[in-house]
Amino acid sequence: MNRYVGFIALSNAVDDFPDSGGLYTKPKIDRKTILEAEFVVIPSMEMEECFYEKGGYIPEELAGKGYFEWLEAPMVRAVISNKLSHVPGASTAEIVDAMFYYLEYDTFKHM
Repeated sequence: MNRYVGFIALSNAVDDFPDSGGLYTKPKIDRKTILEAEFVVIPSMEMEECFYEKGGYIPEELAGKGYFEWLEAPMVRAVISNKLSHVPGASTAEIVDAMFYYLEYDTFKHM
């Protein structure tokens, strides 16, 4: 399990993400909270039991602590990689926009 404070720290660590695992956030992510939120990445092999809380499944070690299920770790890596491959040197704001585009449309934003 790895913790990151803020989206910039998270995006700088995407190459270290597990091939299978989930991302959990505190507080719930929106455009106002994403830059300062806490992110926890947990590889699937470390998740023993999950509980249903606040509309998502939360690993036992995070249950009752105010975390929200967000995205699968490999998908976050894919969205960021896709954005940077189409817009090398994309700003944090552009990458955040690509993340929310993916969340809304379930596809990559190519511009």
